[in-house]
Amino acid sequence: MKTWACLLAVLTIVSFLGGCLDGGPDGDQAGLPGNPASPAPKLLDPALAVGQDRPLLKERVRAREIDVATDPNNPLHMAAVMMVPYPTQYALAPYDSMQWTGIALSDDGGKTWKYEPIRGYPGDSRPGPFPGAWALGDAVLAFQPDGSLLVAVLVIRPPVAISFDVVEFPWGSREPRFVSEFSNGALGVKGLHGVPTTQPGMHVDKEQISINPVTKVVYAAWAERWQQTSEARLVFAKSRDGGRTWTEPLPLAPPSPHYVGSGQHQMGGWPINTADGRLLVLWSDWRANTFYVSESVDDGASFKPPRAISRHPGFYVPSVGIDLTGGPHHGTLYAALEDNRNGNGDGDVFLHVSRDGGATWDDSVRVNQDPIGNRVDHRMPELVVEPDGAVSIVYMAASDGPQAWHAFVARSVDGGRTFQEYRVSSAPTSPASINNQPSFLTHLGDYFGISYNDRGIVAVWQDGRKSTAQTPYSEAWMVELPTRDA
Repeated sequence: MKTWACLLAVLTIVSFLGGCLDGGPDGDQAGLPGNPASPAPKLLDPALAVGQDRPLLKERVRAREIDVATDPNNPLHMAAVMMVPYPTQYALAPYDSMQWTGIALSDDGGKTWKYEPIRGYPGDSRPGPFPGAWALGDAVLAFQPDGSLLVAVLVIRPPVAISFDVVEFPWGSREPRFVSEFSNGALGVKGLHGVPTTQPGMHVDKEQISINPVTKVVYAAWAERWQQTSEARLVFAKSRDGGRTWTEPLPLAPPSPHYVGSGQHQMGGWPINTADGRLLVLWSDWRANTFYVSESVDDGASFKPPRAISRHPGFYVPSVGIDLTGGPHHGTLYAALEDNRNGNGDGDVFLHVSRDGGATWDDSVRVNQDPIGNRVDHRMPELVVEPDGAVSIVYMAASDGPQAWHAFVARSVDGGRTFQEYRVSSAPTSPASINNQPSFLTHLGDYFGISYNDRGIVAVWQDGRKSTAQTPYSEAWMVELPTRDA
């Protein structure tokens, strides 16, 4: 999805929490009190952001759509998930198309990583969690309260039937504890890279998960898309047993059950609990140019009619987080989103902030610091609320020209009111260069990732600096920014 595409602000839901209030109407809803406040966050010395970027992996692994997460109970445990080629395709480089998902684990807060593709890819003699899969994509992840890793992924099987699955791995293991599949559809991309002609029916897309650490309920939101008309609706489900079984999918907004012909394109659903335990799902309708919030007071058994947060052209997939630090901004909700309110070709990252539990929102905070009207696009923001309450956002921008994109991190220490911006990539990426191969899965992706460790923040992105016209290539790059005292 992570594009849950895919899931970093999910970590803010499970960050540094304790205690439990009385259950809600269906026995699951509970408030989320914060721990005592950490020391006040500090701005980063800009010099510390220069030249610190590096490949996330030592291996040659072509990658896109990278998500990263941290175990809130052990910030040295980090995981990254990314779309990669089958290892059996490496000999085909540079045409090793990214059609699978790999997982990298770190025991030292991102200093070193151990990488392995999910087992069972075509040509792999080992059994995997997704028998018969031809491709895996849009993976996002979150840590369970016991430290296990929960990965949500779209699974594609012939003849191009797409399902939404979750798989749990005990920490450090590549053998799944369980796999659950609870939504499927069909997709074809006509005439591109040998994919069959468009199939009738729905397919699923852009999933996101979050976990309530008090009740241990897992929430999921995703889109059902109708390929022929490019329409979509948002649906929701939850699991009371850690992801093993799920409730029936529930559409978040009318029309239901039939939405073909509605003109809607609902996408990017992100479930999150408020500080008092209510459940919100934030999402966009691309055709209506509107960013919405749907609220449930019975932990997802039903939802109130959606309310518009803001209306601007160019909305895409949001990234959402909440401050649960116990500090001065405790309970504040944040959503980062790109839009074109300043004109097409001049897309900016805006932060949407609610300081009253989602009742009202301010969408006026422009995160990137370049001049308005300079025709520089900024895309795919992902945010994390750090343990000290700072808000950090990673995104890419065409800062050196349409084919010279750089990664940036912006950080706020005043509850999202102002930001300091840092360019963290030391060389540009050309989207045209990394796209130069016969595949439909090679563009700049739909999402990046950002999280934290015991020292500061860790941001990851798809980097194409090693790409050439003859050898198109992109891989996962990262930067660690020291924002806390050792």
